Amino acid sequence: MNKEQTARKVFDNLVAAFNEVGFVFDKNEEKLTVSCVCAGEGLKINVFVRVDAEMRCVTFFSALPFKVEKNKVGEVGLAICYVNNRIKFGKFDIDLDACGMDYNFCNYYDEGAPMSAGLLKDLLGIALHTVDKYNIKFSDINSGLLPLDVFFSGGEGTVKN
Repeated sequence: MNKEQTARKVFDNLVAAFNEVGFVFDKNEEKLTVSCVCAGEGLKINVFVRVDAEMRCVTFFSALPFKVEKNKVGEVGLAICYVNNRIKFGKFDIDLDACGMDYNFCNYYDEGAPMSAGLLKDLLGIALHTVDKYNIKFSDINSGLLPLDVFFSGGEGTVKN
């Protein structure tokens, strides 16, 4: 199996994983992408997943549904560093020019050894769980509802690891 065939199989398994969990989604067969919007516990979760044949990886991406206030970039940035140091998969980022936030992670596969639908479903679950766990906290820090010192000290609304 060459890299294009492997990527196609990974994409087919990705579509199967989305179907298995019952998501309504859009797929692009040419670009090997799947996207959807999920209801989280706090905020909606935008999901975009891409299979890259050249890099032999699957990238999970979620743009958080708010912009970071210019005067909160420093606080939200510190919170991102704090969280990124504690999560095992992926990372949160902030675009300092556009003040947007996202979560992403990439998982590599071997040529000729496509990732199974079960594994892709598990990885999708990890991505969704991570975004849902933290997006409302970042939003609350951004809006001033959750002071950074309370977040760091494990107060109400923070995740204890």
